[in-house]
Amino acid sequence: MPSTPRKRASPQSFASPSPASAPPSWRARISLSPGKYRLEARARARGVESVGDAKGTGLGIRVSGAPRANKVVGTTDWTPLTFDFVLDGAGEVELVAELRGQKGSGDFDASAFRLRRVP
Repeated sequence: MPSTPRKRASPQSFASPSPASAPPSWRARISLSPGKYRLEARARARGVESVGDAKGTGLGIRVSGAPRANKVVGTTDWTPLTFDFVLDGAGEVELVAELRGQKGSGDFDASAFRLRRVP
């Protein structure tokens, strides 16, 4: 019996917002038990220029309410990103993939998003 090909998820694309707009983002809420977690993704940038702010610079991933150090700026090929966080009690978190920049655009590879519990 022939196997059914798996459809590859397409990238999520973002373009830099107008100055009066909020940064474009993809968000998902998930309930988790207490523990340490790692959010993983891949992103590529096309001409992303960013001065950054307290939450981050360029394309990146994080949980809502937390700043991030990971970033993709300029023009790049697919670049791996990670964001580690600890949840002290069971609860809901909001995962965020975003573009914080004045110019440019970028993509997140939808098939590369992973949330892992780490020791």
